[in-house]
Amino acid sequence: FTNDSSGYAVGMGGVILNTRDGGSNWTSQVSATRANLWSVYFTSDSSGYAVGDSGIILRYGPSGSIPPLTPLKPILISPANNATYVFPLTASLSWRPSPSTTSYHVQVATDSIFSSMVSNKSNILTATLITDVLTPNTTYYWRVSATNTSGTSPWSAIWKFTTAPIPDIPALAFPTN
Repeated sequence: FTNDSSGYAVGMGGVILNTRDGGSNWTSQVSATRANLWSVYFTSDSSGYAVGDSGIILRYGPSGSIPPLTPLKPILISPANNATYVFPLTASLSWRPSPSTTSYHVQVATDSIFSSMVSNKSNILTATLITDVLTPNTTYYWRVSATNTSGTSPWSAIWKFTTAPIPDIPALAFPTN
């Protein structure tokens, strides 16, 4: 509560409620997210912040919801930059979630300027992507951007990894044919 009569509550699915009569009646306020909100702090009757899943921070002003800031560029986690012997059938790409993000865009290419694209997937809802089948003994480059209602982040750093070669077929030494 910001005074004896005005207060706010937040909840699952981006729900924000406010009261002007000490909590007898509550009305829903427009929310800029569907993420779960866990805490709210208002500095006055009409200005404050709500925080929730994945580090989302929403600002509110006298006219209601202020759209979240454009997401920060994602930070890549795995496979590590310059990794070798990555399993060639598929690779699991992961990155640190960006606060206030609604989806991600991932690009995988065989060159560092992404002119030879192998995968170009958008609307990814988690901070992990299992790639399509990759060619053995090949170097791949990958990057990620984050999007929300306010815009799209810059691309992440570009990392590369090399898939493992196909092992030689073992020759049977014993018993003889």
